[in-house]
Amino acid sequence: MTRRTLSLTLTLVVATAASAYAFGGWAVITVDELPDTLSLGAPTQFSFKIRQHGLELMHDLKPSVEARMGSLLNPTVVRADAIPGKTKGQYTASLVVPKAGEWKVTIKSGFGPSDLPLLPMQATDGKSTIATISDGERGKRLFVAKGCITCHANATIDQKGPMQDVGPNLTGKTYDATYLAMWLENPKIRPRTNPNAEMPDLGLSKKEVAALTAFINGTTAATAKQK
Repeated sequence: MTRRTLSLTLTLVVATAASAYAFGGWAVITVDELPDTLSLGAPTQFSFKIRQHGLELMHDLKPSVEARMGSLLNPTVVRADAIPGKTKGQYTASLVVPKAGEWKVTIKSGFGPSDLPLLPMQATDGKSTIATISDGERGKRLFVAKGCITCHANATIDQKGPMQDVGPNLTGKTYDATYLAMWLENPKIRPRTNPNAEMPDLGLSKKEVAALTAFINGTTAATAKQK
């Protein structure tokens, strides 16, 4: 095989993979309200939306939520099927974990390679002493849970989304906090720089916007507090 033939072959492979995503092969999951912890032995509700290409809300899917604890060879696994919510593209699932400790929770979309592994969550009985999460740390969790990780890279998170070349890499970036908060609340204030990508309006609350702003601008330390 000549060098030119190899180059053309690799180009075709990349183009084919890109077209698979472009014609419906991926979606973005956004958690509506991310809980700080899991309830031990009681339901923790996960409400989320699924958007094809990050924009078009999708209905008639069969998503689920799965939590894992322990080793890869012998994990404890619990799972809850999601049901349609009150609005198009919204789903809810009630997950019950049987043990205290750290769980890895994954929201499975039921649509191609578009599952969303959340950052690890602690299961607590509500009586233990826990640390209060700073805005920056909560923003880090929301960066994953809101689906930002799908299209944006950030090296402080050991996780990659399927379309991280679509949005700018946010590692080490610092922005004017007021403008960044305005943009997160209403992405349309900023013109599109990529004609093939559009930042969706996720309906973020002011508290979520503050947390994401703190994380993107590099404030991630948690503060300890008795509860």
